[in-house]
Formats: sequence, structure tokens, C-alpha cells
Amino acid sequence: MGDSKDLDSPDRRKLVAIHTQLLTGDSRAQTALLILNREMRIAKVQFERIESHRTTLDSLTPPGPGLMIPATKLTQEEYYECLTLLFGDIHFLLVSMASISRLYRFMRDDLRGEEEFDKIGQKHRKMFEGARVFRNHLEHIDDRVKAGIRGLGDCRETLFSFDGKSFDFGPQVRQELEEFHSEVKAAYEAYRKRKGLSGKATVSSEITV
Repeated sequence: MGDSKDLDSPDRRKLVAIHTQLLTGDSRAQTALLILNREMRIAKVQFERIESHRTTLDSLTPPGPGLMIPATKLTQEEYYECLTLLFGDIHFLLVSMASISRLYRFMRDDLRGEEEFDKIGQKHRKMFEGARVFRNHLEHIDDRVKAGIRGLGDCRETLFSFDGKSFDFGPQVRQELEEFHSEVKAAYEAYRKRKGLSGKATVSSEITV
């Protein structure tokens, strides 16, 4: 029997699992839609995480006027940690929404002239513009620091505020984003049907070692 130390020998090769997502589609617009679908799943997870953090923060905040942060040191640390995660998840949600908006615009431009796509962007423009503004605040925080800021934003119920403006991350925005997603998918299916295209685009996963 060999020495057990051989297990740690630098000559031994480490097996690494590779996790891959595979796209099947016959056009650039179809591939963009598959990635948009993935970003929508990510956004849904972020909405759920944000709501969970917000519920936790409410439970840690004393009722009534006065203190905004609980009195004990341990609870303050928990409060700060949860608030940090909340801000991080809001940022991640905004990044996903920006990706969704860009992928839609790519599909619209790639299929320019297809009537199903013409009205979708305009209908939801305000929601995506609001997300873009706040994403810029968070991703260019160094510039905001240079300009002079005293806080990193605040959350009140379902509103995230920064620099005097607010972004709503509540159920109405989630519902509008899901409606947008449904409209984009329906528009693409209508386009494919009109063109007589067949075959369904899918995302599959593969693990290799």
C-alpha cells in the first residue's frame, strides 16, 4: 500500500467539475431571448431576496418614534449586515434589469421593422430608465463621493432613495417586469410564426470532470 502522503503529491491531478450552459438557437435574436430569460430568473431571485432582507430589517427595528437602529451591539451588527445585503441585492437587481433592457433592444434592432417589438420598449421605458439611473449611482459611487455625499442611500418600505430620487423595487415593479418579459416572448413567437420558422430554442446544462 502506498504512503498516504502520495495523495498530496504535486504530481497528482485534481479533477475539476466544469459547469456549462449551452444555448440552442438559430438566430442572434433567439440567443438574446434565451439570455434574457436567464436574466429574468435572476431578477426574480433578487426580488425575493430583497423582500426577505426588508422583512428582517423591519423585525429588527424598534416600533414607534425614536431609535432607528436597535440598542444592543449584537443586533446593530445584524442590522448593518442585513442592510448591506439589501443594498447589494438591489444593485444586483438593477444590473439584471439593465441587461434585460439591452437584450430587448438588441432583439428589436436585429428584427427591425417587426411590428410586435415597436411598442414594447416605449410602454416600459420609464421603469427601465429609473433602473438605469440608480444603477449608475451605485456603479459610479466614486464620482458621487467626489461630489460629496453623506449617505449610501436609504430604504423605506419598497423605495430605495439616493440623491433626492427614489426607485421602487416593490411588487408593482416586479409585476411590470414580468409583463414586459411575457410581451417580448409573445412578440418573438408571433414573428417566428409569421416567418414560418420552427424549432424551439432552449438552454441546457452540462457537467464535465
